[in-house]
Amino acid sequence: MANTRQRKKYFISEHLHREVFHGGIGNVDAEKIFVQQGYKRLFFPAHYNFSFWGKLKRATFLLQCWLSIPANAIVVFQFPVLATMNKLLLKWLGSKGVTRICFIADIDGIKDGDDQLLKKEISELKTYSRFIVHNQKMKAWLQEKVPAAVISEIEFFDFLADPFTCERQNEPVVTFAGNLEKSPFLQQLGRLHKPGSSLKFLLYGPGHTEQVIKQPNVEFKGVHVPYTLVSLIHGSFGLVWDGDSIDDTKSSSLGRYMAYISQNGIH
Repeated sequence: MANTRQRKKYFISEHLHREVFHGGIGNVDAEKIFVQQGYKRLFFPAHYNFSFWGKLKRATFLLQCWLSIPANAIVVFQFPVLATMNKLLLKWLGSKGVTRICFIADIDGIKDGDDQLLKKEISELKTYSRFIVHNQKMKAWLQEKVPAAVISEIEFFDFLADPFTCERQNEPVVTFAGNLEKSPFLQQLGRLHKPGSSLKFLLYGPGHTEQVIKQPNVEFKGVHVPYTLVSLIHGSFGLVWDGDSIDDTKSSSLGRYMAYISQNGIH
């Protein structure tokens, strides 16, 4: 087998062209990093054109990829794979002997609590043998489903923003940033308010409601471009959570899913 540095490297692109605001930043940044590392982008033409000519262009591109990508090449892709053509390309390249590396961004069946979808995803994952996952918890889950899998852990997704360099004060101020609409537990933060307590939650992002921001211990800090948010954010502690409740860490599918996408999992 040729030296890894000499092997041609590609990535299947499904996110780089997207304009995202909060949700999906990790997927876009992953593809930007692939480009920076010298991976060639595989992106089907006429992406949103479903006419006969659009389909013909994509079919032609599929055939070109099949003929031009050598058997000793490396192809990285993010899971779940969205487009049917990309799934077909991966299948063809696998039969050719190309090394396919599955970078798991999400497992929607677990996240959405959808058992039927999860069965389909597991069936698809079994067609691959090399993976990049979030953490040890996801690695253990995947090894149970795909025993022969070769797995690496990324821990946290890389985020292409300038680092925050100023000092922070140690105070009871907790920051939560993201799509506030999909985090029902925020409506319960007022229950943590006690007379004389200085505990405060600072919320950043779209989707806020009056019910959330009228709570006595909550302050809404607005909506900001994700890449500049790091330098604007205040607070001493960051909160990573997407469950329905502040009481039970496993009360919802999103709550249970946090065990698979946070660094150390939830026990």
